[in-house]
Amino acid sequence: MPGRWADSIERTVAPGATIITDDWSGYAKLGERGYGHIAIAQRGDMQVAETFLPIIHLVFSNLKTWLRGIHHGVSPQHLQAYLNEFTFRFNRSFYPFNAFRSPSLVTSPGRPMPNSMPKNRYPLHI
Repeated sequence: MPGRWADSIERTVAPGATIITDDWSGYAKLGERGYGHIAIAQRGDMQVAETFLPIIHLVFSNLKTWLRGIHHGVSPQHLQAYLNEFTFRFNRSFYPFNAFRSPSLVTSPGRPMPNSMPKNRYPLHI
């Protein structure tokens, strides 16, 4: 596994977690680093992608369109901030009324999120 990928995964994924990826050879050594690894060979079969990696193509298509359209590109210095914003917006896009709830909850220190808030079926973590 290339150094950057390995470092990023070790910083953000709990040891022992199972990671589902495509079958790129760079992920082959995840098992040696203490992670469960399920490699899905898509090979152009959209049903395989939709079954094992639901909406992944939609997520990346929307991300690229958003970065190119609104921000006209992103420098490496600010990439994580833009990914955080995209993730925040994407995870709330399935429930339109959360747009009205979120600002008051986010800006109120010490107030926990209510348990009644709907959960996103496919939360995005970048």
